[in-house]
Amino acid sequence: MPVTGQSGSWLWARDFDGTFSHTVTVQVANRDTFAEIALIEDWVLNKEFHVAKCAITQIVSASGVENWDIEAIGVFNPNAFRRNVTSITFGALAVDSRAAARWMLTFWS
Repeated sequence: MPVTGQSGSWLWARDFDGTFSHTVTVQVANRDTFAEIALIEDWVLNKEFHVAKCAITQIVSASGVENWDIEAIGVFNPNAFRRNVTSITFGALAVDSRAAARWMLTFWS
């Protein structure tokens, strides 16, 4: 099955005195989709403890609605393939830091 298209962009979250998360939801027209997100920046301002992470936080597809909590310890979903996707939400989380991530969608239908 050939690749029929791609889409991508980036997002970020910043909080140097606490926790902040930011999400971006991308609408997809019922396509077989491979989604991925990768951390491209982790910037810290003299902090001993910090967190910067990114993940897929929700996929709506033929498999139903799947959710992942970006704030849960040890839980992250950096990539996924689903059939008949209608939307994907990407998230970035910053705890006493700045987190920037790039996301990419590759379509097979």
